[in-house]
Amino acid sequence: MLFRSICLTFSQDSKLLASGSSDNRANVRNLENGRLEYQISHDGDVTCMAFSSNPDWFITGSDDNTIRIWHAKTGRPASGTLIYNATLRTIVPHPREPLLLAGGDDNVCCIWDMLPKNTVQVRAADKMDKFLMAKDGSVFGRSGNLVKAGSTKEIQQIFQQMKDRRFSDNQQKCDMNFQTVTEKAQSISLLGENDLLILETDGVVKHRKANGEILTVLKTNPEYSPSQSITGSPGGKYFVLESSAEIG
Repeated sequence: MLFRSICLTFSQDSKLLASGSSDNRANVRNLENGRLEYQISHDGDVTCMAFSSNPDWFITGSDDNTIRIWHAKTGRPASGTLIYNATLRTIVPHPREPLLLAGGDDNVCCIWDMLPKNTVQVRAADKMDKFLMAKDGSVFGRSGNLVKAGSTKEIQQIFQQMKDRRFSDNQQKCDMNFQTVTEKAQSISLLGENDLLILETDGVVKHRKANGEILTVLKTNPEYSPSQSITGSPGGKYFVLESSAEIG
């Protein structure tokens, strides 16, 4: 039986590549020797993944409505399961704080303080298919073909005002103001710490720099090479285009 690959992600040092699939599993491989380092499982398709650097964790989301946290080096459980209200579509850790942002099919993005697991809810006008958080605090969200950019400044202020990193209330809400980057994105990914890669529906790959400048870096023919997703490396040196069709 063949299983469909759903998501890919690199570790922070670009030494590991993780793939999540429809067999309810995520495989983590060593890029230097090709060896399978470990395999983790959910009770549903693994739909999104991320590596964090603070702490050093591997984080997976699934359509079983859970987020599970593992030690990045060993694959052993690192923390308790976080419960979401719908299928997870995107998870991304904050680059400097133990905060985790997640979004899915219920049109709500949740930011967890992983220590001690408090939550901020961010209202979204549309279902967010993917969220990315850059090291400089910028946030990029994709809903269908629409990509918008915003900032985590307001969220950071809420957490900084908390005493002992705990809410007096269980949940707080805040709005985020986003600006449109493109309306024809098929897939997005971070490249390096702060830049954004955009794979557009016409097969064009664009590079949005941290200063807002957008460059075209590659043009493919979607009829002959139907790329479906793009993944950039944390080091900013290369990216991977993934296709569901045989090419050649």
